[in-house]
Amino acid sequence: MSCRAKELFYNYLGSKYQMMRDDFIQEYLSYEIPIEIEKEWINELFFMYFNHLDINDEDALFKISQLVFIHGLIDKLDIICDFVDSNQMKITNNSGVLLFINNMLRIIDEHMKISDLRHVRNHFEELKKRIE
Repeated sequence: MSCRAKELFYNYLGSKYQMMRDDFIQEYLSYEIPIEIEKEWINELFFMYFNHLDINDEDALFKISQLVFIHGLIDKLDIICDFVDSNQMKITNNSGVLLFINNMLRIIDEHMKISDLRHVRNHFEELKKRIE
């Protein structure tokens, strides 16, 4: 396994599209990383950011939303919503958190066609109302 492949994967949050835009896709693909390894890296990336998440850190919130969006991590929406819910009292940057919630709602709406996410969507909507 190549350390460089993992470095590229992490730097681009696993987005092969972004690797392509920056002309790194051929290098990354040359390492022939199995999909099972990429799935492990996605999970590692998610928890690396999630375990150090600060409700007022817009960059970290953006990275979490990008990971969910790029990789369809709808199974992580409940813990993300619970995180926001349990950290409401710490919010000092309402606009950043509201942007994050709106991103989550957009992602949920895109996945509603294939999965019933009403409970998570309703929870995020309740949080949004409380924060606004």
